[in-house]
Amino acid sequence: MGRKIFTFIFCTLLIAPFVLFVTFLAVWFQPDLLINKTTANLIDQNYFHWNIDWDKIDFEISKDGFFETNVKLHLKDYCFIESKDKTLCLDHFDLDSHIRHGFLEIFSVEIKTFSVKDQKIFWSLASSSQKESSPSDREPLNIEEQIQNLKQKVALLPPILFKDIDVHIENTTLQTSKLSFEIKAQMTDPEKLDWSLKASDQSTILSGTFKYQPKNHLLSTQIEGSVYQIPSTVQGEVSLSGESDLSTKLHLESTLPHQNQNFQLRADLKAQLSASELLLDLKPLALTPPRDFPIQYVEVGGCHGVFEFGMKEPEDTRLSCSPISILFNPNKIQNSQFAKEVGAEKIPFPKELLFSIKSLVPKEWLRGKFSENPIEFEFSMNPVSERSLEAEFEGRMDLAYEDEHYKIEDPELNLSITATQFQSLVHLLEGTAYAIPAPLNQMKGSLQLKSQSGLKFDSEHIEIPFEFSTRLAEKNNELDTTTKGQFIWPLKNKSEIPKLTLKILLNKFYLQLPNLDPLRGIPKVTTDSRIQTKKTTAESQQKKIQLDVSVQTSEPGAIRIYHKFLEPYAPLSLNLNVNPQMSYTLKKPAENFKINYLRRTVEVTDLQLKQNPKEDEPSVSGRIQYQANEYTVFMEFKGPLSEPQVVLSSSPPLERRDIVSLLLYNRLNSEISTFESQSVGGTEAALADRAVGLLGLWAFASTPIESVSYDPGSRTYSAQIKLPEGFRFSIGTDWEKVENLELRRHLGGNWIVRTIYHPEQSDQSSSGEIRLQRKVNY
Repeated sequence: MGRKIFTFIFCTLLIAPFVLFVTFLAVWFQPDLLINKTTANLIDQNYFHWNIDWDKIDFEISKDGFFETNVKLHLKDYCFIESKDKTLCLDHFDLDSHIRHGFLEIFSVEIKTFSVKDQKIFWSLASSSQKESSPSDREPLNIEEQIQNLKQKVALLPPILFKDIDVHIENTTLQTSKLSFEIKAQMTDPEKLDWSLKASDQSTILSGTFKYQPKNHLLSTQIEGSVYQIPSTVQGEVSLSGESDLSTKLHLESTLPHQNQNFQLRADLKAQLSASELLLDLKPLALTPPRDFPIQYVEVGGCHGVFEFGMKEPEDTRLSCSPISILFNPNKIQNSQFAKEVGAEKIPFPKELLFSIKSLVPKEWLRGKFSENPIEFEFSMNPVSERSLEAEFEGRMDLAYEDEHYKIEDPELNLSITATQFQSLVHLLEGTAYAIPAPLNQMKGSLQLKSQSGLKFDSEHIEIPFEFSTRLAEKNNELDTTTKGQFIWPLKNKSEIPKLTLKILLNKFYLQLPNLDPLRGIPKVTTDSRIQTKKTTAESQQKKIQLDVSVQTSEPGAIRIYHKFLEPYAPLSLNLNVNPQMSYTLKKPAENFKINYLRRTVEVTDLQLKQNPKEDEPSVSGRIQYQANEYTVFMEFKGPLSEPQVVLSSSPPLERRDIVSLLLYNRLNSEISTFESQSVGGTEAALADRAVGLLGLWAFASTPIESVSYDPGSRTYSAQIKLPEGFRFSIGTDWEKVENLELRRHLGGNWIVRTIYHPEQSDQSSSGEIRLQRKVNY
C-alpha cells in the first residue's frame, strides 16, 4: 500500500511540471484561452466593479511569434460610465497593436491603428458629495518627489510607435464649481495634437497644438487664443523636456474696452520649473490707455523670482518687480472735470511715478502650509519733485490665510509730501477754491504732510495716522505748528460716520494785525444780515464727520499779537478743545504788555478769555493798571464778554468819581470844569451799567465833547458838543445805531429852541420835531 502511494506521488511530481509547461505554452500561443470576455466579466464583478458589458466589446489577442503578440480592440456606440456627474460614452474605439516582449518585459509597442471618437464625455470636478479641504488641511506639496515619481513611471513605459492614428474629441465637457469648459481635439499625426478650450460663458477661448519629438523626448504645445470676453491674443509655448523640466513662454496682447474707449495691454511671461526650483520672469508688462486719458502709459519693467524646492526644507523666497512706471499727462489731469469740481486746476502733478514691489514668501507656503506665516510685501516710490512739491512713499503689509480667507495684516504706510517753497503753492492756488488767505499768503517757508507707522486695516475700519507741520514766517508773522492726527473711515457700518482726530501744537503763532482804529470802526468778518441764506434741510444738517480737535501752545506766550497800539506785543497761551462742542481758554502768561492808545498808556497785568460748552458766550476776566500822575488806577473786569462787570480801584485809594475823572482827564473831579464833571457822571453811570469800557472812556476824553450823559433805562448815551453862535449839537446812541440827533440854541432868558430828528427804526418810520421850551425854576 505504501509503495503504491509513493509511486503515485512520484508520478504526480514528474507529470505536474510537464502539465504546467504544456499549459503555459498553450496560453502563451493562445492567450485568448485565459484572456477573454468570460474572465474579464469575472474579474470586473469581483474586484473592480466597473460594470462593463464585455459582450459589446470585441477584442482579440494573437501571436506572430514566440515573443510577438497582436492585440486588437474594437467597440462602437458604447458608454463606460453614465451618471449625474460623470459620463464616458464613445462613438467608436479601434486599436490594432503589435507588441515585442520577453517573458517579463515589453521591448516596444507598435500601434498600427488607433482611432477614437467621443460621443459624450462629461466630468464634474465639483461633486457635492466631496467637501473641499482648506489649504491648511492639505498635505504639504513636495514637487521634487512628485517629479521623481513621474520620471520613474515614464521610464517604465516602452517605446511606442504610431503608424495610423485618428483621434476626434468634439463632445467633451469639464465642469468646475463655477464654469464648464468645452474641450476639442484632433490628432492625425502621431507627433501633433490640435486642441482647443472654450468656457461656457465665452470668457476663455484657447487653442494650440501639442508636438512630441521622440528623439529628445520633448513635449511642447503652441498656445493662442483670447481670454475674458475681450479682444485679445495669447501666443506662447509650453514644453516638457526629457529631464522633466517644464518651461513656459507666453505673449499676451489684449484690447480692454472701457466706456467706449480701448486700453492696450501687452505682457511677456517666462517660467521654468525643474525638480529643484521655479524660475519666474515677467518682462515687460505694459498698458497703453487712449490718447485723451490722464495716464499715458503704465509699464512693469520686469518681475523676477526664484522659488526653491526639493526634499530638503526650502528657504524663504523673494519676488521683486521694478521699475513700475506710470507716465501721466498733467494737462489732462488739470483740465479734467474732477479737477474743475474740486478747484485743483493749478495743482502740479508729476509726469512720471516709479514704483518697486518686493515680497518675501515663507518656506511654509512652498510646502502648502498657508496659515503659519504670512507673505510679506514691501512697496516704495522713487522721490518725486515737481514745481516745489516733493513726495516720497513706501509701505509694507502681510498677506495671511486664516479661517479659509486671505486677509491683510500689519499694514504700514510711510508717506511724505513737502511744499518746499510755500509761495509757489500760494501762486498755484491763487484764484481757486483753495486760495490761501491773508496774512498766510505773504509768508514764506515750507509745509509737510507725513503718514508713518500705525496704519490699521481690517474688515470694519481703516485707521490712517498722519502728521502735518508748518514752518512759515514773514516779518512779524510766523506760523510754526505740529499737528498729529488720525482719520478713521468705517467700511461696514453705514450709519457710522468718519472720525477725524487732530492734536495741534502751536510752537509759534505770531500775527501782525492791520492798523485799525477802534474809533473808526472795525470791518465785519461775518455775513451781512441782509444777505439771506437758503434753509438747510434735515439731511444737510446731519454731521458728515466727527471731529475731535485740541489746540495747545507748546509754551507760555507762544502766541504773539503785534499792533501799533501794543508794546511790544500781546503774549497769549491757548488751550482749545472741540469734541463735539467747543471750549477754550485764552490767557496772558506772566509777561505783561502795554497798550498805547489816545495818548494814554495802560499795562495789562492779567487777561483771560474762556469759553465753557454750557455757556452761550465766552467770559472774560483781567486786570489793567493806569498811571495818572501820582495815582495808580486799577481796572478789574470779569463776566460775559459782551457786558463784563468793571471794578475800579486806586493807590492811594480814591472815590469812584475821582477815579473816573483821572481816567478821563488825568485830574481829580474837584479839578475839572462843570461840563467835564457832567461827563464824569455820565461815564460813571455807564460803567456801573456795564455799558462802556476803557476805550469808551478815552473816546469821550479825546473828542470836543462838552458833556456826556447816560440813561440806564434806555441804555443810550447822549454826547453834547459846543458850536459857535451859542449852538449846541447832541447825538444819542447805543453804540450800535443812532437814536436821535438834536440841534439846540439858547434864545435868551429861559427860552430854548430844539430841533430833533429820529432816524428810521425797525418798528417805526423816521420823524422830526421842533420844540420851543421855557425853563422854569421851582
